[in-house]
Amino acid sequence: MRKISIFLILLIFVTSCGQRTGKTNDFNKFFQKFNSYKANAEITVYGNKGTSKYKVVQYFMSQSKLRIEILEPDNLKGNIIIYNDNNKILYNPLINEKIVLPKGQDDKFTYMGIITKEVFFNENTKAEKERKGDIEYIKIKAAIPESNKYKKTAVLYMDEKNYYPVLMEVIDEMGRTTMTVKYSSFELNPDFDESIFTIQ
Repeated sequence: MRKISIFLILLIFVTSCGQRTGKTNDFNKFFQKFNSYKANAEITVYGNKGTSKYKVVQYFMSQSKLRIEILEPDNLKGNIIIYNDNNKILYNPLINEKIVLPKGQDDKFTYMGIITKEVFFNENTKAEKERKGDIEYIKIKAAIPESNKYKKTAVLYMDEKNYYPVLMEVIDEMGRTTMTVKYSSFELNPDFDESIFTIQ
């Protein structure tokens, strides 16, 4: 009887490890083919003076090519932000005004909730399952580069079935959420016309 019990325990352990490895392999494959994406994003920023909300469309081609189109609020609607080889361009098409900011380190990751391989898929990231309501997600926790007391870590929740991102939370050093980003209409590796990452 003792031998049978030990065998059953080992069988359960091996089976569970095999399932975990399979999921891990699928997860790894997703990030290996993750090169670019397009998504709608609803961003909520929590600050000392209140809450700010934005709706944007994100076009991410690489760490150095990014386009953000602002849909809401109304006073910013139509504005476009472009990162191209460390240059940041702010463009207002309504008045045809373009502002080119100087090169330098910029916080594009937390600025509008951009998802990058460099942050969410490296040796320091941790992935686990977590249930929210009736839905089970893959949860990835990662340190934010150039972090400060307001943005220490980022948590990304991904659909367990296809690994598409659903929600990002930015956490401060006290463990409080300072920003949430809800993703929809996510497209993996779309065919971009590279001209959208420039403004003449």
